Amino acid sequence: MKTLLILCVVTLVTCSGFCQNKKNKKLEIPKKTNTIELITSYKTPKEALNEIVKVLLQEGIEPEKIDSSAYFITTGTHGIESTDNKLMFVIFEKSDTIAIRITGKFVMNIEITIGGVTGKSSWNKISYQGIKGSPYRLSWDFMHKFTTLIPNKKVNYITQ
Repeated sequence: MKTLLILCVVTLVTCSGFCQNKKNKKLEIPKKTNTIELITSYKTPKEALNEIVKVLLQEGIEPEKIDSSAYFITTGTHGIESTDNKLMFVIFEKSDTIAIRITGKFVMNIEITIGGVTGKSSWNKISYQGIKGSPYRLSWDFMHKFTTLIPNKKVNYITQ
């Protein structure tokens, strides 16, 4: 009876290991990643610049600065729940393809007043850290959503 129970447990554990759905594997993003690089199918940097501006406007995000000679876009401040976010898009050629680097910064909407002196939080670099729902993760999710909005062939995560 004891050996039958042990045999059943071993069989159950073995089957559960083999029966897991490997297709639903989550995307592994290294912690503290702060730059996303998209390898795109755009033909020229100018085409990529124009398409990114269209995507930003469709999302209700106003570009603050567009440099069409250096292929650089900075967005205006865009509020997500308890944070304000700014994104930077740098477009460049990389081995016969057009790549886009996305970085950003955020500030928490917090003010503390002690004895008549008001302190505000400062700008932080957006990076992949924090728990779901935290200001760090909300800002990362906002920046990361552009990997689905901008057509790309490959996504690279970079820690700088």
